[in-house]
Amino acid sequence: MNRVMLIGRLTKDAELKYIEDRDVSLLRFVIAVNRYYNKENSKTDYIPIVVWGRHAEAIHKYMEKGKLISVVGRIQARNYEDKNGNKKYGIEIVSNEIKFLDPKKIDKVVSN
Repeated sequence: MNRVMLIGRLTKDAELKYIEDRDVSLLRFVIAVNRYYNKENSKTDYIPIVVWGRHAEAIHKYMEKGKLISVVGRIQARNYEDKNGNKKYGIEIVSNEIKFLDPKKIDKVVSN
């Protein structure tokens, strides 16, 4: 089983790209997720996320820096060559579900 659930904030506005040779949209962004060791200590992890297709197109305009979101998806290994021909490796989360959790927006909806 390969399933990941995260809650974090967007570190910058998401970037939407169209992949012509695959005829599909790709949304890329990074979320900051706090990792707590105990009550006094925590670290922040920066997790790269990708969303494909129509889902990417539908949520793009709402994906702004600072938004609190939950992400459900799977971990995927990724490798590529940089500009100098060096092989690079990493992981990213391929998301199939995004929920917006920003309490400020929820308060505005409830108060109307």
